[in-house]
Amino acid sequence: MKAAYITHYGQKQLTLGQLPKPSITQPKQVLVRVLKASVNPVDLKIQAGKLRPLLKLPMPLVLGNDYVGIVEAIGPAVTNFKVGQKVLGRISKQSIGTFCDYLVDQEANLALLPPNLDLKLAAALPLVGLTAYQALFDKMQAKRGQSILIHAGAGAVGSILVQLAKMQGLTVITTASQRNHAWLTTLGADQVIDYRHSDFTKVCPPVDYVFDTIGKETLLQSFEVVKPGGKVVSVAGLPDAKFAKAYGLNLI
Repeated sequence: MKAAYITHYGQKQLTLGQLPKPSITQPKQVLVRVLKASVNPVDLKIQAGKLRPLLKLPMPLVLGNDYVGIVEAIGPAVTNFKVGQKVLGRISKQSIGTFCDYLVDQEANLALLPPNLDLKLAAALPLVGLTAYQALFDKMQAKRGQSILIHAGAGAVGSILVQLAKMQGLTVITTASQRNHAWLTTLGADQVIDYRHSDFTKVCPPVDYVFDTIGKETLLQSFEVVKPGGKVVSVAGLPDAKFAKAYGLNLI
């Protein structure tokens, strides 16, 4: 099958070539013919070898985490999918990637493709959608009536999180450039801060949660707007643990 892969970490360009077609080896696995796949920042980190201590992956390594495809075959214990159905998913960390003609994934990682969802949009949804969902419900355990500041609300993860937080009944504050303010309001944002012209620490009221995708100074300054006992969830790095402790906050 055709695939885009690397043969060593730090490889600047992907190799486009032929690799063996995968086959089902476990009862709960599904063989998928890939129609669309998306690129995420984590793919670049894997390519550069930055996640090598966390992920032990063999070479040649096909990159990619998200996909949309058609079920080609199912394992004997698969109950939720049938051959010919269109699905989307985020492939298991142990068996990435998705930049290929075929992949094998665990049944639990797949979902049926909604009929009204465009293939390109669907391929970009799984990883960012899971990140937003897990941040809000698993890490924050946010509840109706609470408040959240979402940095970079117009980004992939941020725009999903704005919608989920509003559906959960939170007061949603986010940062974005002026051109995205109207769009974020339609997604459910109650307040949009223009980060280019305003210091969010001066205009954002105290909130229960902050979600950060930027890191560095933005992450450190986020502690200034979180209520005592609040949570800062970041996917962009960690501040000094002593700094978080000094504010009496939880850093995740």
